[in-house]
Amino acid sequence: MNMLKSALALTGGRFFNLAVSMILLLIQARFIGPEITGLCQSFSIPVGYMWILTLGVSSALARELPYYLARGEREKAMSLTQTAQSFSIVMGSLCASVFLFLSIRALILGEYLSAAGWGFQIVAGFTVIYSSYIKTLYRTTTEFVTIAKASTITAVTSIVTFPLIFVNAYLGIWTRGMATSLMSNAFLFIKRPFKLAFGFDFEQLKQLIRFGLPLIAIGYIESSLWTSTQLSLIFKMCGNTSLGLFTFTFSILNALLIIPNAVAEILRPRFAAAYGETDGHIGKTLAVAFKPLTAAFIVSVLMAVLAYIIVDDIIILLLPKYIDAIPALGIAFLLIPVMALTCIKYIFVVTKNMRQNLMATAPGFLVGTALLYTLLSRGAGFEYVFLPYVIGQLLNFFISLIILMFEAKKERYETLD
Repeated sequence: MNMLKSALALTGGRFFNLAVSMILLLIQARFIGPEITGLCQSFSIPVGYMWILTLGVSSALARELPYYLARGEREKAMSLTQTAQSFSIVMGSLCASVFLFLSIRALILGEYLSAAGWGFQIVAGFTVIYSSYIKTLYRTTTEFVTIAKASTITAVTSIVTFPLIFVNAYLGIWTRGMATSLMSNAFLFIKRPFKLAFGFDFEQLKQLIRFGLPLIAIGYIESSLWTSTQLSLIFKMCGNTSLGLFTFTFSILNALLIIPNAVAEILRPRFAAAYGETDGHIGKTLAVAFKPLTAAFIVSVLMAVLAYIIVDDIIILLLPKYIDAIPALGIAFLLIPVMALTCIKYIFVVTKNMRQNLMATAPGFLVGTALLYTLLSRGAGFEYVFLPYVIGQLLNFFISLIILMFEAKKERYETLD
């Protein structure tokens, strides 16, 4: 019963936050054009790159903390947690100080809008590191409800601060982003299960980094690094307006990716269970994915078609400032079925084969980034801006499938021998 309550709370909080974000996005797009949106977004681009500076410490703690607590080694667990906490505070403060420096520099140069833009990122610079730590402390079904409440606080804070866009567009957008991050992390800090003093054990820190950094490296490439690189290229080569159009389209796309994300969450434990039940048989583990992936792909295709038919009319009627985003929708919505397929990469996580996971991740990122740079440098229109991302994700899927099928075939030959 507690697990069901937690699952419902966590899902409910997530969907409420998503629904609020989408509604506010549409209202904002009605009144604020892509040039202002793009300019505001440009100051937060470095935050995406900074996530790698967690160095995997929080990811390692997420595995080590419940392990040592389950073994009754509470002192060891608390010592690791104290080290991870102190590291996140120090590294988060260093990241925040970068934005503080940029803000002061811009202020001295008389670039007051830039000074404000960098200044509002100070909180984001700290929380991009600290939030990854604080969330690892919530492990039990009861504590997951606290995470759900934090999502609800994020949504409520977003609603409360949203009217500021009508006072000043820049102030409203930046304040909402800063306030939502600050309030949710402050809530999680106040409710944290373990209240520990500041303290470092450098040997434990090395242990956490050695364990955690390989865990996050691949995820960093296919999420934060890829997205941040796209944003950087579009901003540098096309300007604020194109970045604003891309941000708007990408936000809509993220909301529509709810099915692929749900499929991934369902399949991950099934992959792990199948791999364990079959004594590490990749072929049988891959077979588990066939039916749900086929169903998810069909539903995702239907959703993409429906979105393509409806969304452009909504933009024309209600959001005319973003009418230039319409030509990119057709290619962008291809990502919905494509991303439904790419979750087979999680099999590499289950098998703990980081080399194969990297082989199935890096080529798509490199090809997608190089293609985007080539298209933009040759003056390609905004309608093609999502094409490199689609091609990169498709490439990753096919490489993953080839590797998995090769491993399954090798298993069959070994069985025959």
